[in-house]
Parts: sequence; structure tokens; C-alpha cells
Amino acid sequence: MTDNAGAISEATVSISVNNTPPVVNITTPTNNTYYPLSGSTIYNLTAQVTDNEQQASGLIYKWQTILHHNNHEHPEPYDTNQVTTLDVPPIGCDGETYYFRILLTVTDAAGLSATDEVRLYPNCGTLAADVTSLTSTTGNTSVTLNWSNPSSQVDEIIIVAKPTTGIAGVPSGDGSAYTADLNYAGVGSSFDGGKVVYKGLASPQIVTGLSNNTNYFFKVFTRVSTFWSDGVEVTATPTCPISTTQATNVSVSNITNNAMSVSWVNGNGSGRLVKMNTVDVFNNPVNGTTPTANTTYQSSGEQVIFNGSANSVNISGLNPNTTYYFRVYEYTCSGPQTAYDINTAINNPNNATTGKVVPVITWANPADIVYGMALSNT
Repeated sequence: MTDNAGAISEATVSISVNNTPPVVNITTPTNNTYYPLSGSTIYNLTAQVTDNEQQASGLIYKWQTILHHNNHEHPEPYDTNQVTTLDVPPIGCDGETYYFRILLTVTDAAGLSATDEVRLYPNCGTLAADVTSLTSTTGNTSVTLNWSNPSSQVDEIIIVAKPTTGIAGVPSGDGSAYTADLNYAGVGSSFDGGKVVYKGLASPQIVTGLSNNTNYFFKVFTRVSTFWSDGVEVTATPTCPISTTQATNVSVSNITNNAMSVSWVNGNGSGRLVKMNTVDVFNNPVNGTTPTANTTYQSSGEQVIFNGSANSVNISGLNPNTTYYFRVYEYTCSGPQTAYDINTAINNPNNATTGKVVPVITWANPADIVYGMALSNT
């Protein structure tokens, strides 16, 4: 376009036939997230991107972070990875205005593009003091959290649990947007790849529904009005605890030449596995397995004769005048979480010998004798 003075201005616009721009939605971090001032925080930058006409391989990503400071901005270089990270320094809350703008622009092969933006703000909630003395105690698929509430009044405490990696960011608002469930497999609100497991003010709390042998991060936040503390974090790995008292005093009664009864004093496991053999040699059971028991002995070798919670078993199918050895293993948990105590204990293992076969002698009485006079030759 040219004006009366001869000045020229140009503008271009892309027209793409039978094509629409991508749809871009930044999924993490969420918009209006508050970052802590206790130290740098690393956020994963991820997005959901769709395009009705173009393949995902033909889309070009451009992430950009812009620090807004008062009335000016500091843009960072573009990052063209589909998924990337952002290290947010602890700046702000010093009387000046700071926040971070995170933009993602996605362009398709025909040149059409779309942009989404989220913003991160410093957490200036200095009124919300963190809890102290946070500790964790592991259990079977559970973790018990203990803490001391701050001396200053807080309105609410929220706990977030997350497997494998630490928890970034802090909650926002008055807390009403979050649903808590102490069962991690339940309906707790999603938060940075984890879940909200508790809302309230009472300590201790037991978080259940966890996976054994997985390391979990637990972060405890406090709230005053709409201001949140930076949070205090602890880690724990739930496991199936091994029994601390093995079964003892294996004894045998009701011995015959082909059967006997075996009993023992239970330890402190939730169940026990009993093996027998014709020699005093036993293979320890493998954690995570549940062998099947058979009370009829199959002639020779090691055999599981009991798997349960009782303290005795009757055995049959034995050979006469044979010594048999018995060993009891306490265990905890069940299925793939089963953990065996493989220690020996007083009279565990023990042995007993079946009775001998007593021969039975039978005979036929002789026929009645008829007494008479003997004849002699004369």
C-alpha cells in the first residue's frame, strides 16, 4: 500500500487450501502455577498437539520462555524440542513485578501455526509457614507420614504423593479445586504427575494403595487464605516387611508306620510354609512365589506339605522305619509380594522316624487227635 507521500507498507498473510492450523494445548506446567522461592525449580514442558491434516512428524515446535519484569520483558532463545524442561530461578516478591510466560508455537508443513501460553508466578505467600519434623515410615504398600504443624496458624495442609521423581510447583487458589484420597489408587486430584492424597490438619496420616519397591516422593504444603508454602518433601519406598520371629519347636506326634502329625509354634509372620525331606537339606523358598502344598508325601525328596496360617498338619504316604526332616518358614504378604523368613530357629528344622512294620504270624491248629490202643505183633 502506498500513501500520498509515496510511503509504502507491506503485509503478508498465508492462505492454505484445505488446511487448518494445529491445535496446541500446553499440559505442563498448568497456567497460573506458583513457583517456590526456596530454590530453583525444574518444570517439564509438555503439550497436547493435534492437526487434522498434517502428520506429527511434519510439525515444527518452538518453545519460548519470557521473563516479565515490571514494564519490560526478557525473552529466552527458542527451544525446538517437542518436550523439554525449564529451570525457573527463585526471583520475585521483592516489591517488583515478576512472572514467566511460557509460549509454544507449532507450525505445520503448509505454514499455518498456533500458539498457546501459560504463566508462572512467584509464590509470595510468606504467611504460610511449612510444617516441620516431617518423617516417613514404610509398610506393605503403604507409608505413614508424621509431622509437626507450624506454630503460626494455617488454614489447610495438602499432601501430594508422586512416584520416582520429586514434586515441582505449589498448589494454587483456596484449595477447593483439589480432591484428596489417602488411597493412591483412588480419586485424588492429579498434581505434577502425582496425586493429592490428603487435605486437613491432622498428623499422622497413612497413605495406602502404593506399589512396593517403588520410591515415592511426598510433599506437604500449608495454606493461609490463597497463599501456599513452598512445601517440605520426604521420600519413602514401601516394602513387604519380613517377619522378625521365626517359627520354633517343630514336633511330631501320632506316629505310625505310614503317617504322622507335625506341629510348631508360630512366629510373627502372616503365614508359614512347611517343607519335608528324607535328608536334612532344604531349598529356601523364593520371595514372590506361592508354592502349592500336598499332605500326601510323594515317596522321596523335598516337598511342601503346608502353606497357611495354622500351626499343624497331618501327613500320610510315608514309608515305615524312615526318618523324615521338617522345616517351617514364616512369611509375610501374599502373591508377588510374599517375603519369606529363611532363618533357622529352636527345633526348626527337626525330624522324626516312622514306626516299623510289626510282623503278624498266623498258623493252623492241628486236627483233633484220636487216642486208641496200639496193636502189637504177637
